[in-house]
Amino acid sequence: MGKLKQTYDIEDIEELFKEVLNTVTDRKAVLQEVGEALLLNLDQRFEAEVDPSGKKWQKLSPFTLRLKEEQKRILKILQSTGRLRRSFEYTINQDDLVIGTNVSYAKKHQLGIGVPKREILGVSEEDKEIIKEILEDYLGFSS
Repeated sequence: MGKLKQTYDIEDIEELFKEVLNTVTDRKAVLQEVGEALLLNLDQRFEAEVDPSGKKWQKLSPFTLRLKEEQKRILKILQSTGRLRRSFEYTINQDDLVIGTNVSYAKKHQLGIGVPKREILGVSEEDKEIIKEILEDYLGFSS
């Protein structure tokens, strides 16, 4: 099934992003800070079992829950062993920040292919606010 990688344009803050990338000499530092913040939010969504819009993931079926209990697995949704949750990372290519995973089954959960759709990746409103704050800090804006 391959890697899970999706692209999101954040129109709300696109101009601010461009301004930062044109102004700041250490673009990588900006993108690293944004990447770390987004990974933290992604991890918090795993903890809360919600998609980027805050909607709860579909509950586990009684069969799956029973199977996980018998196998002494993590009972949280999408976290049987914790591998998927731990696998997300970011990479920086030029002026792009890419967040994704190489865990093959992530894509089927993200898109709902043969399993209930449980969206993992996406840009939440909270993500946008955090990105905006980071960018404004680099431009020297005060709140």
